[in-house]
Amino acid sequence: MLGKARDEFNKVCPTGALFLLAFASLVAAVLLVLLQLTRLGYLVRSTIPDRPRRRMFLASVSFLLTFVGVRILVHRIVNHEGRLQWVVIMEHTSTIWSGEF
Repeated sequence: MLGKARDEFNKVCPTGALFLLAFASLVAAVLLVLLQLTRLGYLVRSTIPDRPRRRMFLASVSFLLTFVGVRILVHRIVNHEGRLQWVVIMEHTSTIWSGEF
């Protein structure tokens, strides 16, 4: 019964996980475009010619940007900025959008 109500609620109000997925996808897309179509990509390839080290560098930059995005999301929730807020259902904490789309 409760699972069905939660599914209906999630259809109406997207969770914070969807925002994080969208943010991580946006970061990945921006990094791919920057590294393929700009001089930044040439600079990274020429400065770090070793492919495993270049991958590690890109993974570190991606992690840093995603970490900053999550910290901003949590900061906004804790300080009641925006329409996201915490919801606890049966000891499970989730983030929801509490407003109109």
